[in-house]
Amino acid sequence: HPAERIAHILDTAQPVCVLTTAADAVEANTPVITMDTVALDGFSGEPLTAAELLRPVLPQHPAYVIFTSGSTGRPKGVAVSHAAIDNQTTWMLAEYPLGPGDVYLQKTATTFDVSLWGYFMPLRTGAKLVVATHDGHRDPAYIAETIAAQNVTVTDFVPSMLTVFAAHTTAG
Repeated sequence: HPAERIAHILDTAQPVCVLTTAADAVEANTPVITMDTVALDGFSGEPLTAAELLRPVLPQHPAYVIFTSGSTGRPKGVAVSHAAIDNQTTWMLAEYPLGPGDVYLQKTATTFDVSLWGYFMPLRTGAKLVVATHDGHRDPAYIAETIAAQNVTVTDFVPSMLTVFAAHTTAG
C-alpha cells in the first residue's frame, strides 16, 4: 500500500505494535517487529494455554480490524469479531465441504478479509493448506504449476482472475 495509506491506518488504529517483514519495512511511531528477523529459539512451539492469556478470548471480541478501500473518502476501520469469522467459515464449509484429503491453495492477499476462509477452512477440517507466494495470485502460470505440483483440490478466484487463468490454461 502507499505510505500515506499506511500512515493513515496506523494513526487511526493506534496499534500496540506493527508486524512486518524486512522486505516490507514500515516507518511508524509505533514499535515495529520485523517477523523474519525475530529470534524464536527462546519460545515454545506449543499452543498458548488459557493461563498465558491476559484475559479470555470471547466470540464477541474483535479478532482484527480491516480498513475499507477508501473509495468514498478516507479508509475506515471495521472491527470483525471472532464470532463473525467462525460464522463465515462454518457457512463456507457447509456450502463447500473440505476434508483431510483436500489441498487448498490460498492465494488471496491477506489485506483482503475474504482471505480468512482460505486459511481457516483447511485448518479447521484437517485439509492441507498451501500458501501462494507474494503476488503469485497474479500469475496464471504460477497458479497452474502450483496446483499441479501440490495436487490442489480447492482454491478460489475473483471473476477477473478466473478469466485470465482459464485463458492461460486453454491456450497452453
